[in-house]
Amino acid sequence: MLRALADSLSHRIPADDVPAALCGTVVKRLGLPAAALTARTRSGDQVLARAGAADHPSAVNVHLDLLDRGEQVGVLSVQLRPGQRTLDANDCAALGVVTDQLGPVVSAIGLREELRISRERVVSASEEERRRLRRDLHDGLGPTLAGMRLQLDAAAIALAPTSRPRALIESASSEAARSLDEVRRIIDDLRPPALDDRGLAGALTSLAARFDTGSLTTAVIVPATLPELPAASETAAYRIAAEALTNVARHSGATLARLVLAVDHEQDRLVLEITDDGSGLPQHPRREGVGLASMAERAEVIGGRCAISAPEDGSPGTVVRALLPLHLQ
Repeated sequence: MLRALADSLSHRIPADDVPAALCGTVVKRLGLPAAALTARTRSGDQVLARAGAADHPSAVNVHLDLLDRGEQVGVLSVQLRPGQRTLDANDCAALGVVTDQLGPVVSAIGLREELRISRERVVSASEEERRRLRRDLHDGLGPTLAGMRLQLDAAAIALAPTSRPRALIESASSEAARSLDEVRRIIDDLRPPALDDRGLAGALTSLAARFDTGSLTTAVIVPATLPELPAASETAAYRIAAEALTNVARHSGATLARLVLAVDHEQDRLVLEITDDGSGLPQHPRREGVGLASMAERAEVIGGRCAISAPEDGSPGTVVRALLPLHLQ
């Protein structure tokens, strides 16, 4: 089991997959029904991974502390085999060695989890504040400036065309118009306007329609209703879709692009997938290109993932698949 554990960790698997590999190895090599790995962090206990079958009502679970430099950093929980009430001597010996090795690993994973949670909170708070600011500017300052401009224009009309007061009022009206344009620019930069105007489903539908031309046909499948989503997840989904569709239109030579949005309640995530029938991924991607990296980064900063691959059925084209959280801490 230790050899298998070392082998799985030596294959340079992604850091997010390490806990699942650890639990899977314990379940497979010891023949236990299930195992779970939990890290102790400042934000509370975080379940890193589970493996095996779900708990049965009569199942017995044993919790083994994971220590690093004398401090408890996590827990390895294992479900006993049917009929067992305690771990036998061989299981205790094997799991004892494993827990000794897992302590430093889980400690490092726990620190990484704390960093991830902190980063998600910062990004989430930032996007929620952007949404609030956009709403306040759109509903408050924007209409106020527009009303002031109308009043100034009305006052100017009441004065003689060549009078000094009229010239001053017209100048003030022009300044109010420039200020209103600047406010509108700030509003649009804070957050895609379509998200607040139409919601995520409507915004994605309108976005895809802009790319529907004579040479490219776009198809959109979105849920009739969506749960209330974090502002960060909405923005990430919209930006990723925009970048993916732009790449399809510019570089793929595709005739069909398909955008699918779905909610995976079981995994507590939003699933966005954009596929096309174009030329596929280049063998030598341009180093100066930032589009692919930006899509992955937008997903990762909120605890999601974005992967770009070829279709599983071997057909030509590209698949962009983003998994984004339905809830942020």
